[in-house]
Amino acid sequence: MAQLIGIAPESLIRTLSHFKEEKLIEIQSGKVIILEENKLRNLPY
Repeated sequence: MAQLIGIAPESLIRTLSHFKEEKLIEIQSGKVIILEENKLRNLPY
């Protein structure tokens, strides 16, 4: 996934971990489940 979006794997892991802590996503069986789509879309990244 990191290669697909053009970032380092470490950056992707850190970002996904942050999103998980904020309850924006869940990760189950290797799948990313979006819990808060609107909040993700409105992030200032």
